[in-house]
Amino acid sequence: MQKEPPMRILVAGMEGTGKSILMLSAAKLGGLAIADTEFGAHNYLTPHPNGEAKRFTLIPRVKKMLGIDEAVHPLIAWIQSNDLTQIRSFMEAAAKDERFMTLGLDSASILWDIASSAVKGGEDRNEWNRVKQPLRMLQYLVLASKKHYIFTTHMNKAFNEDMTKVVGEFPWSEKKDPHWGDLNVKMIMSPTGPKAVVLKERSAGILKKGDIIDKPSLEKFLTLWGQGEIIGTPLDPVEAAYRVDAAGKKGGN
Repeated sequence: MQKEPPMRILVAGMEGTGKSILMLSAAKLGGLAIADTEFGAHNYLTPHPNGEAKRFTLIPRVKKMLGIDEAVHPLIAWIQSNDLTQIRSFMEAAAKDERFMTLGLDSASILWDIASSAVKGGEDRNEWNRVKQPLRMLQYLVLASKKHYIFTTHMNKAFNEDMTKVVGEFPWSEKKDPHWGDLNVKMIMSPTGPKAVVLKERSAGILKKGDIIDKPSLEKFLTLWGQGEIIGTPLDPVEAAYRVDAAGKKGGN
């Protein structure tokens, strides 16, 4: 089981930027339980050779991409659903199963879109709270699990008042979602592969907003994080050497 405290990561980005692959990178370190609201994880998974029902592993192409030996078969639990009750039951079971180190939600945007579509424009705050509360209850369940948690969102554009100019962008999900992440990143695709831009961090200065992390993975984030032990613990100079600066190079500051 991972060292405490667990790491919670919000991974935002446009389509095709590597959000799902970043989430799947957690399988290199231990069992991964995925709630797949976009019905797309079948592109990366195959039934686990141990024959256990509803258990999967990564296809060879993804293993190679993540640096996992072809003979190793990470254990993955997987549900395809955008039903909040089903997802909650799945997450509750995975949270209690010691074989799973990381919980994943891909993506929170689908759940938010379904929930918010039930509210008509102009309805009062109580109606919005009724819609948001089940989504927040799911997040609270996962946050209390003491497991690593990776949840993805799409990006939405913010416009000026007359809707003529893009003035920013933000994760497309329930507005409190960015608060739950210890590390929030935006994925971008470069000629050399996916990179993660830090949007928010709780790393006591190890990472900074705007830092760019090349070939991001849960393993790399935990290395940068000091294996989850930075709270109240001085940063080991060896661990500090793995800090990735805005140029995507190693540095010790």
